[in-house]
Amino acid sequence: MGVRSNSLKDRSMNRQVKNWMMPCTILRRVPFEMLLACWLLLFATLGCDKASLRAPDPHWQAAFTCGARSEGSRWAPGGRPVVATDTAGRGEELWFGDVVGIDATPKNLYLFDISRSQVLVLNDRLDLSHTFGREGGGPGEFTTFPVHQAKAIAIKNWLSVHDSDLVVFDTDRISLFSTEGTFKRYLNADGVSLSFWPFQKIEFTDDGALVLRDLLMDVVGGFKPEMELWKLGQQDPRLITTVGTVPAPNNRPDDQTVPSAALSDHCAYFTDGSRDSVIILQLATGDRDTLPLPHIHPAHRKVSTDISEAEREALKKLSRMSGFSLGSGKKDPPTALWWWTEIIADPDGYLWLRLWTPSESLYKRSEALVINPDDGTWQLDTIPGFPRAFGRPGVYYREMRDPEDGTPLVVRYEAGGMVR
Repeated sequence: MGVRSNSLKDRSMNRQVKNWMMPCTILRRVPFEMLLACWLLLFATLGCDKASLRAPDPHWQAAFTCGARSEGSRWAPGGRPVVATDTAGRGEELWFGDVVGIDATPKNLYLFDISRSQVLVLNDRLDLSHTFGREGGGPGEFTTFPVHQAKAIAIKNWLSVHDSDLVVFDTDRISLFSTEGTFKRYLNADGVSLSFWPFQKIEFTDDGALVLRDLLMDVVGGFKPEMELWKLGQQDPRLITTVGTVPAPNNRPDDQTVPSAALSDHCAYFTDGSRDSVIILQLATGDRDTLPLPHIHPAHRKVSTDISEAEREALKKLSRMSGFSLGSGKKDPPTALWWWTEIIADPDGYLWLRLWTPSESLYKRSEALVINPDDGTWQLDTIPGFPRAFGRPGVYYREMRDPEDGTPLVVRYEAGGMVR
């Protein structure tokens, strides 16, 4: 009986071995390129498994929800390789000056180039469709603004698209257009100048009301430790909320944290860039909550307080213009180090935060934390570029400068995409 049992066991083992060996026999006949593609598909599929999500802080429970998609973000890599599929800005027909506004729909990308006083409309593959706007002070025209002053606001996005409407802030007025470029009206009351409002970002909300995020700067007292969220329309500007941030010295060192904000359809999100939490504001009710972030910090870095010759000359020039001494020796040490350098909400309501990256690695890779603000689950992905605007699912865009020659570029990225 024992011998027969062993024989059956042996035959069973032989069948199992043959079953496992069969794919190997077949694979000998498969071209290498097809085999490689199958392995990439397998790893991409495994990477999309919900098991890659990390659990939230066990002591945290959301006070309210912000409408994040329960099935997950369709833009999050989830283990899929993200590749730069297209790049625009190198040709003679399509070039950029200083892009200070970017937003997208599933079909088009919209850019506000302040040095050209134009909005450029590109299709999904970064081919130019049309432009609108010109320099001037009339309806549909954009006020000329010194580009070096626009660059003084570190994080900015002065264009937003909502349905078939588009708004542009040209540092003086907020103009409402159709996405085809037809001017409709001004959104600041009676076209009152907003040139003294150093807006950080501008967006439409779900009901079409304009929301502005403001990073306040004070030449005399340094950066004011607060952000303000405003709503503008036909009425006078209305302050929605104020969020405190970390005070910063006048001559802000490179590693000094900079606050930033993001919007989804239902909530606003604020980070001072140095804490392991994000403040959430529910737009409909005004309720606040604090979303804990995972304790992920970049590698230790040495903080330099030295000032380059170009920075020293710029400080002297600003001192002469303002009438105040801004110093010219060394930078003050940072009051708080910059951990989270950018924040944006994707169309599925998920928050993306970019982990601080050394300047030499900025154009090579980004560590992106993608977190569900409703339940706190998160994932950390390494991607080649951090998103500034989202297109169709899986596609996002970023404006940047070529690290080699400084040429302004716009790059299209796609999870699981192929370089064209």
